[in-house]
Amino acid sequence: EMPFTKWTLRMIEDIKKLQSQKALTVLLAHIDRYLNFVSLETLFNLRLLGVAFQMNADYINRGLFNRKSKKLLNTGLIDIISSDTHNLTNRKPNMDLLKKLHRWGGKNTYET
Repeated sequence: EMPFTKWTLRMIEDIKKLQSQKALTVLLAHIDRYLNFVSLETLFNLRLLGVAFQMNADYINRGLFNRKSKKLLNTGLIDIISSDTHNLTNRKPNMDLLKKLHRWGGKNTYET
């Protein structure tokens, strides 16, 4: 996970350095949380290096499925959509987004 601050050149270089190591793929979790701190151009540049991206299901489930989330899905950057489940009582794995994505008719198809 990345900090909730603007991404610095040093942070980006650290990601690149990790990604350049053999037999290692960097997966940046919760990328939806960091859209205000990093440009899509930077994310695309990291993608070219093989960095993978995960988006939280709740980004869609909590009514946040807006232009920004649709744009993020349509970029093709998102490799994994998963829950941010920490327990089964107040942070359940709410994966109802699959139905919403199907109704939305986005260009990508997501399956469990």
